[in-house]
Amino acid sequence: VIYEASNFEQYWYQILGNDRKSKMPSIDWNNEMVIALHLGNRVSGGYSMKVSEIELLGPSQINVTFAEITPDRGFQSSAMTQPYMLIRVPRFAAVLSTRRVGANTSIRVR
Repeated sequence: VIYEASNFEQYWYQILGNDRKSKMPSIDWNNEMVIALHLGNRVSGGYSMKVSEIELLGPSQINVTFAEITPDRGFQSSAMTQPYMLIRVPRFAAVLSTRRVGANTSIRVR
């Protein structure tokens, strides 16, 4: 969970490496925060993730349920990839928990 612009800027350039062409999204840090989800290293392209639910479990706990989407069979890039997702949510002091459902599981997005 990222609460401040300076931390987000450092994070943004860390995940993009030397690619400074991508414009950093505008975040209203007084009212919003960012949740960063990472799948880690994957051996090819075509991996992604899909969030099925973001739920507030109490006054200071948020849970994100997501699934890893694996590539279809066939041609894929042979480069190592590191899929990630950034989620902008209303700001509050939160403890984050995540729940991962099975790969390619059909999930309902609300």
